[in-house]
Amino acid sequence: MYKYKFELITNGCDISEYEKHWEMRTIKNTKFTMVYSGAMADSRNPLRFLDVLAELKKNGVINNENFQIKFIGMLDQNTLAEILNKNLLDIIYVILPLVREEFISCICNADLLLVINYQVKTVIPGKIYDYWCAKKPVLLLDSSDSMAAQIVNENNLGAVKAPYDVKGICDIITHFFLLRKKDSMCADINVKNLYHYAREKLTEKLICNNSFRFFSISKIKDD
Repeated sequence: MYKYKFELITNGCDISEYEKHWEMRTIKNTKFTMVYSGAMADSRNPLRFLDVLAELKKNGVINNENFQIKFIGMLDQNTLAEILNKNLLDIIYVILPLVREEFISCICNADLLLVINYQVKTVIPGKIYDYWCAKKPVLLLDSSDSMAAQIVNENNLGAVKAPYDVKGICDIITHFFLLRKKDSMCADINVKNLYHYAREKLTEKLICNNSFRFFSISKIKDD
């Protein structure tokens, strides 16, 4: 009786925005480039991730000549203070929010894309779909049994590590860093399943189910 009472409609993406980038030759960065985009919050902040960067820098894995990370969006004063305190200013670039085309170009030309999720297992950040469209590997900092982790793992989008697992995150970044150094980065991300999350498909799903009285629509404010 209640089997079809609710229909989940997730976030999605506009694939057409990215298709021309798939045809372009990817720019090889002079430095290994990570990108994080979007808002920060108490339950989603990069403070532990800064410990990862400090550890990698201390161990001589990364430096300002071979590595950079771009934070696209606003950072709070505590985070900025920690960047200075951990001597990371030379590898971190804080970029104000970009217009859409510049944002797409930025993530499409990254080597590794970072997602820091809220500590809620049912939240799927909208940026995961954009990152998937960019066809670049994703590092998701989240619990291994979250819905976001399920999407990353089932579609081989990259790796998932707990936000507080400093060693594990260090190992993953080192892995991708060394692959890129050897020109052995993994093959393009498969976007076949991504078409299930195209906004056109999701809209059709909403229209086709308009006979239902109730909907569970996942619209997470993310960026």
